[in-house]
Amino acid sequence: IEQRRIIGVAEALRALGRDGIRVLEGMDPQMDAARRIELCCPGISPLVLAVNATVSYMIPFRGEKYWAKFAEWVCNECPRDMVDVIENVKRFTQNMHRVAVEAKVRRLDKLVQCRNLELLMQKRDLGLFWKGLAKCLEADPDSKTIVFAVKMLYYGLKAQGYEVDV
Repeated sequence: IEQRRIIGVAEALRALGRDGIRVLEGMDPQMDAARRIELCCPGISPLVLAVNATVSYMIPFRGEKYWAKFAEWVCNECPRDMVDVIENVKRFTQNMHRVAVEAKVRRLDKLVQCRNLELLMQKRDLGLFWKGLAKCLEADPDSKTIVFAVKMLYYGLKAQGYEVDV
């Protein structure tokens, strides 16, 4: 059943076409969070969104509320670089999350060791970032969390005005 559902979603998205997908993206609360972060802390949205996405599983609220709270959190602190972003997301995780907090913090600590991720983000090549993140976290590239982090990087780049082909 799961395979059939995936094919159905892929077919539906294909039928919508690029313009239809852009309409859906514009209505996504996560895209709204990306735009808010880019407005208040210019230049950091792709990085902060992708990093937070790596620990955004078993979240404490519905997705819309979670990402709105995250945008508010980031806007209050405006992290500047990879290390600052990871520390910011770590504090958010420790304050907001209730489940698997220690595992999420360990995952964030692992990201600190992957210095090339920030460079891969700057290249705006989603495929390279996808492979690099999976390797860094020693995770299956097709796992939901890795794919979601790539989506959030994409949203951050779109919030900065880049047209990224997927």
